[in-house]
Amino acid sequence: MGNGLSITKTYDDDFFPSTTTALNGQNSVFSFQYEFDPVTGNLLSRDLHGTEEHFFYDTDGKHLNRLAGIGPDENTVSETYAFHDNGNIASKAGMRPTLVREMKFGAANPFALFSPNH
Repeated sequence: MGNGLSITKTYDDDFFPSTTTALNGQNSVFSFQYEFDPVTGNLLSRDLHGTEEHFFYDTDGKHLNRLAGIGPDENTVSETYAFHDNGNIASKAGMRPTLVREMKFGAANPFALFSPNH
């Protein structure tokens, strides 16, 4: 790149991104690693410059592969998502009650977010 950065991307055998790194000379600017489910294409985990996140998907039997939670490791969910029957996001909640957000949609357009309430 013209700014001196060198960006390298690698892909796994299923052609999903597995790493993205940026160097400024010999100095690391960032390093990202990703893991995808080869069947669903869902992002399972990512490591963003040393900070890991794991992603969990709904298991309600509808097989919609909607994001249901995020956590710092494979066994901990620190943020959850719930959905209305029509697929719209209903709420997002963190470990602290102050992080709960309910999503409201207008009757005239049920797929347009009307108000994210805290």
